[in-house]
Amino acid sequence: EKISKFKRILLIVSTTGDGDLPHQAKSFVQNLQSLELGEIEFAVLALGDRHYKNFCQAGIKINEMLLGSVEHS
Repeated sequence: EKISKFKRILLIVSTTGDGDLPHQAKSFVQNLQSLELGEIEFAVLALGDRHYKNFCQAGIKINEMLLGSVEHS
C-alpha cells in the first residue's frame, strides 16, 4: 500500500530459470497487482540471462501488468 503514495517507482526485477519470477517476489507482485496505482510514473529494470529463451520475461510481465493499471494521459 505504501507504493501507491509515491509519484514515481523503480522496480528492479530479477528473472530466474527460463523467465520465471523468483519465488520470494511472487507475493509482492500479487499485492502490487491488486493496488490502484493511479498516475504513478514507473520504470522496470529487468535482469536475466540471455541464454534463456524467455530472457527477462518476469520483468516484461510486470511492466505489462503495470501498464494496464496506470492511467495514461
